[in-house]
Amino acid sequence: MSRTSVILAVLMVVGSLLPRAEAGQRLSAGRYHTCGVLATGAVKCWGDNSEGQSTPPAGVFRSVSAGAGHMCGVLESGAVKCWGFDVDGQSRPPSGVFRSVSAGGNHTCGVLESGAVKCWGRNKDLYGKKTVGQATPPPGIRIAAD
Repeated sequence: MSRTSVILAVLMVVGSLLPRAEAGQRLSAGRYHTCGVLATGAVKCWGDNSEGQSTPPAGVFRSVSAGAGHMCGVLESGAVKCWGFDVDGQSRPPSGVFRSVSAGGNHTCGVLESGAVKCWGRNKDLYGKKTVGQATPPPGIRIAAD
């Protein structure tokens, strides 16, 4: 058996012992940072921390999502917490009980338990001159449950 085959076999065994991901994203990479949800529900981040994006708050998380310089995560309670870069409000989530969250460059959107979509953060083009609508979901949009 070659060394590569042995390494692959060990990785397959170790991988089978790790907890399976539940609904939501358990690992997400931003521009220069990455965060993941540990088996305990705590978040561990690494990489650039110039805006605090690699310093997660305490809590038990179901999922995380990385933006360019910020992170957001859904807590076990369904509340969303965000941290890191916040010049456009992308790290200030609205209240509500969320199923999931997805962080973009400078905006973030989440799906509420009802299936309704809420977004926050930058809603203009790169230069801040033209509203392009990335943080304005269409009226009445509903996202189906998994």
